[in-house]
Amino acid sequence: MKKIYFRADANTALGLGHVTRCMALAQMLYKDFNLIFVSKEIPSKVCEEILALGFKLVSIDQEAGFLKLLTDDDIVVLDHYDLSAVYQKNIKDRGCRLVCIDDLADKEFYADLIINHAPHVQATNYKAQLYTQFALGLDYALLRPTFLLNARIPKQWGKIKSVLVCFGGSDSKNLTQKVTDLLKVDRRFTEISVVVGAAYAHFSDLDQQISTDHRFRLHHNISAMEMVDLMQKSDLVIVPASGILQEAICLGCHIVSGMYVENQMHIFDGFKKKAAFISADDFSKPSIKRALDRAFTQGSFNTRQLIDGKSGARLLKYFRQFDLEGKISIRRATITDLDKTYQWANSSEIRKYFINTEPVALEQHIKWFTAKVGQGGCHYFIGEIKGEIFGSIRFDRKEDSAEVSYLIDEAHQGQGLGVILLKKGLEEFIIQTPQPVKTIKGIVLESNLASIKVFQKLGYQMEYNAEKKHFLFTKVIRD
Repeated sequence: MKKIYFRADANTALGLGHVTRCMALAQMLYKDFNLIFVSKEIPSKVCEEILALGFKLVSIDQEAGFLKLLTDDDIVVLDHYDLSAVYQKNIKDRGCRLVCIDDLADKEFYADLIINHAPHVQATNYKAQLYTQFALGLDYALLRPTFLLNARIPKQWGKIKSVLVCFGGSDSKNLTQKVTDLLKVDRRFTEISVVVGAAYAHFSDLDQQISTDHRFRLHHNISAMEMVDLMQKSDLVIVPASGILQEAICLGCHIVSGMYVENQMHIFDGFKKKAAFISADDFSKPSIKRALDRAFTQGSFNTRQLIDGKSGARLLKYFRQFDLEGKISIRRATITDLDKTYQWANSSEIRKYFINTEPVALEQHIKWFTAKVGQGGCHYFIGEIKGEIFGSIRFDRKEDSAEVSYLIDEAHQGQGLGVILLKKGLEEFIIQTPQPVKTIKGIVLESNLASIKVFQKLGYQMEYNAEKKHFLFTKVIRD
């Protein structure tokens, strides 16, 4: 099986979030790939968890040691703030497919795929490459399988009596202590569960301080199943705007949340706009107290299902696509493709997505096709998979812009070939066109849902024309 290397670190300062996201993704992919984690720093408890899941773990001292492991047949998943764009290029120069899990959009990306599961994030937030695909938003939530499996189970709510507190695997600012100090004097709660992770440095002090209050239960480095159970039993959860917030939202919990580091901003702002939690702002004590008071007086919470539990299946398609791309080539259309393109022009299944849906006479098609093939302003390509024609893509140039249109043969639809054809076609067009272009535009009928998704995955900006009932997709080409 093809190898996937997960490059992520974890410690008290970094937290465990990067490795946790990678472990969640790995559990979505393990049936199809050979999975290997590579780390410079990682707590022993997390190492044990990775190995218990059946994944391999490699320890490195220098980044050069990791790069030496790579071959041009490998996929690399990078989840690390400190590894630069140059580092990404080094991976790509080795011929690898590169996936970046990110929530900052703070550098140029050379990734084949960017995963950012924050709500409201857009491809335009990123400086990326022509070939970069995007898996953005809650449809791609990187949550552990136990949470995703419970996403659609309705939760019954009553009066608030119990509360769960969790600030992740390390909680470097010890916000757990700040919240528990407030809860010790808040007699409205009869049960208080506190969860700390493997890298939490204040366990003994916290245990001693809450041990005399019978309402408290302290849990250390618990499993995903145990966390699901605690969240489902708690009437309220207090968590930061990180992956833990998404876990709580996935389970339909009543939530108090806030942010205290920059990388939580997009998740915090996005879910706040969706009214998914009561805000504790920056987790100052006054803000926490106001949020708790509001939880008791609000009366009702937004319990809309924001995460549907299907992100694993969606992300697996991207990784399978990487394998498929190696079997696909494109070439210039020639007169020998006349018959095939005429079949497409009169296929009712294909033509229903054309702007002009009327059938085309052979003489008319011959005239049109020969003009396009021989026209300097038209770049017309044929896609082949293992030598078999599966579709076409055409770029009609107008000054510094080009309009793109593509189609997939009926026999090959539903296989994910559209995004590969659009990606490879654009790369080939940019190489072959004598003068640079600034924008690529494509028109898609509102009924063509598959094609809409293809353009979205490649980061095209979308504008709807209500009168003509179509979408205009635009990609700006950077110098």
